[in-house]
Amino acid sequence: VGVITFDDREFRHATDDILAPSIKQAGHPVEVQYLRSQDSQTAAQDISSAILHFRQDQVTHVVFLGSGGALPLLFLNAAQDQNYFPRYSFTSQDVIEALVQNYLTNPGQQLRGAVGVGWLPIIDLNAGDPQFKPNAADQRCLQILSAGGQAPSGSNATAGAFFYCDMFWFMRAAINAV
Repeated sequence: VGVITFDDREFRHATDDILAPSIKQAGHPVEVQYLRSQDSQTAAQDISSAILHFRQDQVTHVVFLGSGGALPLLFLNAAQDQNYFPRYSFTSQDVIEALVQNYLTNPGQQLRGAVGVGWLPIIDLNAGDPQFKPNAADQRCLQILSAGGQAPSGSNATAGAFFYCDMFWFMRAAINAV
């Protein structure tokens, strides 16, 4: 199992003290590749090197430990260019649906066999997916926006709408509670 993460105190702690030991305890060897920087140019260089190491060491599964989707975006497209297709593991932090919709060069090939754990359905699934079931607050948000002629198009816009609706309703509740 290959792990891609950043070389900073928080990610090293999560990787070295929690993730890697858990993978080893499950009976799998682990190879961790730390990226020197979250700067996309430096990270892209480090990712190309990591892919080469993973290929040479016959790593068949890759886990990302980061946030915001930068790691899988850079890794998957670089892996595509190098004809490297391991099995991937994703979480909501990887914003995979946004990557599939907008940025991956060949998602059908790149994501074959991928698995994920998600807690933000609008980020994890396409808004048109039958498994995506907006809760009451999300439905209310969509109704208000639609009535105002501002219905979001696509999962990214819908996720943004939900974020702003939640923030507005939280602020309103806090003000009303005072």
